[in-house]
Amino acid sequence: MRRSTCIYFILTISATLFATGNRVQSLGNFAPMIRGDVQNLYFFPQVLPQHNLLYIQGVGDDNTQFMFTLGAPESRWGIASGRMYEDNFITAIHSLDENRAVGFEFKFNTLNHSEGNDMTTPEEGSNKYIDFALNGIYGWNSGSDELAVYGGFSRGPGWINYHNIQSMWGGWSPNGTFNYHQPGDYYGGEGSASTTEVAVGARIRRPHQMDIMGISFSTLYANAIFDWWGSKSQFSSLEADDSTTDREDLNNSNIYVNGDINLFNQVTVAGGAVLFYALGADIGFVSGTTTDKIGETEQKNSQFFLGGPNCNVGFETDHKFGHFRFGLESGIDIFFYDKSTFTDTAEDLTDETKETAIGHGGYYDLSTGWGANYGNLYVDISLNQMFWTAGPQMIFNGNWGTLGGTADIYYLFDGK
Repeated sequence: MRRSTCIYFILTISATLFATGNRVQSLGNFAPMIRGDVQNLYFFPQVLPQHNLLYIQGVGDDNTQFMFTLGAPESRWGIASGRMYEDNFITAIHSLDENRAVGFEFKFNTLNHSEGNDMTTPEEGSNKYIDFALNGIYGWNSGSDELAVYGGFSRGPGWINYHNIQSMWGGWSPNGTFNYHQPGDYYGGEGSASTTEVAVGARIRRPHQMDIMGISFSTLYANAIFDWWGSKSQFSSLEADDSTTDREDLNNSNIYVNGDINLFNQVTVAGGAVLFYALGADIGFVSGTTTDKIGETEQKNSQFFLGGPNCNVGFETDHKFGHFRFGLESGIDIFFYDKSTFTDTAEDLTDETKETAIGHGGYYDLSTGWGANYGNLYVDISLNQMFWTAGPQMIFNGNWGTLGGTADIYYLFDGK
């Protein structure tokens, strides 16, 4: 569901890569309930023997990604690469046999920028950082149960928050390691900022027959994750007399725990159309602390939420002009609790705020798409979801994006 897959920083192999393919997005945006779709590969890598294809996702988008498979089913490789949120990554999944598989995702980016003096802009400075992530997943089948465990580590640039930085660096705050100097009447400074994250999780999909208010469900899916992330930023300004003043020394630490459980089913109806539907709930806890060593303050925040029922519905028709798809994704926040405590040690002051909400908030999305094939060549297209809120404005106002979505293209090789 939405909250369970939106982890704060980490690009876990199991939740983000290809997780919003056009077919899945057009059918309610919940890949585990759409068995046989390639998106399941990134939730349960042991399904790799079922897929032998070349897959290109997001054609027409800056974040185009691709995947191809090699080898026999029991020892198959799946290789993927592309861009995600302007980060380059490469993924490799390998079948250990027809019931077990292991996968890794690797991301590495670096920047080293410098600016020297000239007659029009008498500034000099540099900005450099390394952005690195390594994520892994292991999946196996135990009888009719599908299981997977996953985890990841990332280390990347952070943000310097001291307000004068923006005016000194062209209107934006630098990240990574930062050095700056302006001769004459101006001053500069030196600083650094970084973020670190570690996450682990597990999921299961298994047959489970249940009827709720006359609606039949055939499968249960559950997921749990523990995520820790933190950041650190420091900055010292260079004064006109070449002395330095400490302006920022912040430390931030956060813990996120989340679990969700879902029941779903897939039913073939009249004319060969297929109805997908899922019903679930999720629970989560977030706790964070930010310490300002220079200002001698501490900010603590904690949140607890219980969501549900979360609903995903997809309807796919089988027509001579292709497959027309319609999807619904919605959820309700049953209970939400937020507590914030600010402590100023220097002034011996404490301020505490609490908020409790019942049935306040949620989400609701509609989606539409189309797919067709020519032999073993397939294409999936989804309509921009903003169409359902912006409507015809999208045709005349570029701020809403284009009316159409991107295309996913894949070729299925004969046999396994």
